[in-house]
Amino acid sequence: MRRALDKTDPRRSDRPGRALLIRGRRRVGKSRLVEEFIRQTRLPHLYYTATGQSLGKELRIFADDLRSSNLSDVSGFGDEQPGTWHDALSRLAYVLPEDSPSIVVLDELPYLIKADPSLEGVLQKLFDREFSRRPVLLLLIGSDLSMMEAINTYERPFYQRAADFVVDPLTPYDMVQALDLPAEEAFDAHLVSGGLPMICEEWPRGGSLWTYLEQALHDSLSALIVSGERALAAEFPPQAHADQVFRAIGSGQRTHSNIAAATPDVPRATMNRALQLLLEKRMIAVDRPLSTRPTRESRYRVVDSHLRLWSVRSSGWRADRSTITT
Repeated sequence: MRRALDKTDPRRSDRPGRALLIRGRRRVGKSRLVEEFIRQTRLPHLYYTATGQSLGKELRIFADDLRSSNLSDVSGFGDEQPGTWHDALSRLAYVLPEDSPSIVVLDELPYLIKADPSLEGVLQKLFDREFSRRPVLLLLIGSDLSMMEAINTYERPFYQRAADFVVDPLTPYDMVQALDLPAEEAFDAHLVSGGLPMICEEWPRGGSLWTYLEQALHDSLSALIVSGERALAAEFPPQAHADQVFRAIGSGQRTHSNIAAATPDVPRATMNRALQLLLEKRMIAVDRPLSTRPTRESRYRVVDSHLRLWSVRSSGWRADRSTITT
């Protein structure tokens, strides 16, 4: 982000504007990272977070956030509510500083595109005509990995106008540093937490795996428990039944027939759609055997180690050492 910001110096180019597509798992710390970056730069900025509401409500929230931002001339935005994203972003471009850097953040961008698919084309047009001509760093954040990747692919309107920036979970080495753990215990901590900072924050420094689990599994508000619930609730509507299919896979039902048997209340067509949706969202993966003959034999698995543990825990097993080890 600092390298991208350095390139917004208007003395280096007549098109100093830069854009980054920031993606990563939900709750991995993307927004926190950007907030800290803005705090350190102390630059004028707008930070807008989509809420998944209707287009009209999103535009009103955007307008309110812009008026309360510390951009240099927000008075020029006026009191009239924008009716489209073209109108809203055009007014934003008008109030951006022209001779000094600023930062604009659109968080949870997939929510906005889902509500208004034309937004990608609007971003492309206004970036080419307005934002690229100003010393602004445009940060576009999203947790829907497949959608965020697709934005920067060929034949999409915003293609090659932004650089990709992936925020990965913490590594086992990070766990050693953050939690003051020996290497082997750091690997255990990484498998349980999936490298999510919010879980690491509540992990007692120097505490063993069992010290943390015996505390977290009995606390319904612990990050270990609520992070999985929030991730599924944010990604999938209840009618998709993706949570039931996901729990079945996490509890060990890896074949199509076993998953169907574990979710008897879910119609087969609905289950197939849920499997496809989970695959698209990168929540699960499918493994097929290496064979000289075509085969439809598939094995599904939960990709993330933390969500795999959460899915088993949510199925109702007890929080004791023998069950966890099994």
